[in-house]
Amino acid sequence: MEIDGGDTEHFYSYQAKQELFPTLQLEYINGTGPFNERWDDPNRRSYPSPFDIGQAKQASMLRILQHTDVFRTYDVAPLLFSNITMQRVNDILKQTQNNPAYIGILNIQDDPQVAAGMGCLIASKRHPNFGERTLDGKNLHHQMRGKHMVQWRMNEVERFGRWQRISPAFAAGIGSYLSSENDLIDRYPHTANDTGFKPVYGKIVTQSAPAIMAGNMPLPRVEVTGDALYVLASTYPNGPVCVATEGRVSLENQWYEPRATVTIDVADASQPIGVFGHYDTLVLNFPEPITDLNHVWAQDLLAESATDIRSRVSINGHQLSIPGEIIAQIDSAAADSGDVSVPGSVIQFER
Repeated sequence: MEIDGGDTEHFYSYQAKQELFPTLQLEYINGTGPFNERWDDPNRRSYPSPFDIGQAKQASMLRILQHTDVFRTYDVAPLLFSNITMQRVNDILKQTQNNPAYIGILNIQDDPQVAAGMGCLIASKRHPNFGERTLDGKNLHHQMRGKHMVQWRMNEVERFGRWQRISPAFAAGIGSYLSSENDLIDRYPHTANDTGFKPVYGKIVTQSAPAIMAGNMPLPRVEVTGDALYVLASTYPNGPVCVATEGRVSLENQWYEPRATVTIDVADASQPIGVFGHYDTLVLNFPEPITDLNHVWAQDLLAESATDIRSRVSINGHQLSIPGEIIAQIDSAAADSGDVSVPGSVIQFER
């Protein structure tokens, strides 16, 4: 149940819910615009969200997170929705980490890769239909514009839903949070078809987010030969680890998905590992040798059975390396025809 504005001083709705129906999940918002701060300044190194330290929504955000089951990071404009959302998640988690008073789970709208990588929820508005809402004969905004068109990416949401069965999202105050010092910056011109926020019409919008983010684990190490990409990883409170990558936006290419060699540290080799996104190579690093593995089971989160890829991966002492093409192939069989969602799979070891 959502409280879409108001009741953020006394939280009467949350108090009533706790008394009458405590298992009901209640969501509050702290409404803000569809872009983060200073979007029209092309020369900044970072573009903080309204929830960042010293920004307009900081105090109310922190207050709400102590009095709700779920906190929605709020609507963002479609063309830059991933990095706008990641910046908001970063600005919140760096303030709430390791503090159990912040009981709210973050609902980040409709980015399943980011949600899986950071232990958040989504409230997807996706549907496979075109032409239901148009302006001048073109599909109108609300997460429908550009090369990242969500009508072609329904499987992403289904995979995320199945991942939530393995590892449910967790509260903003649970565990530690780290982010890289450098941000990635994306920009793109906007029109009336892209957003209802009129100040950006005919202008280039610039936004940012940390290149690497991690919850309850060390930061992943990322090696790129071309453009960098966003990398997110978390160890969930119930044990499994998830790693995800997210694409980029540039003036020359409205949506593209770079690859990289990504190395993550996994504390427990007995736990499932969720893998979302595209990779050159994914390297899993463990505290103990794993040369005795008999099986490396991999399964598309949409599939009903797993495949043993033990003979197709490289094991060297404490490390296991999975080529990116193997990750992509795992997901090819169960995907819907024409769906261009990024891969989403789960890996489990057997000794």
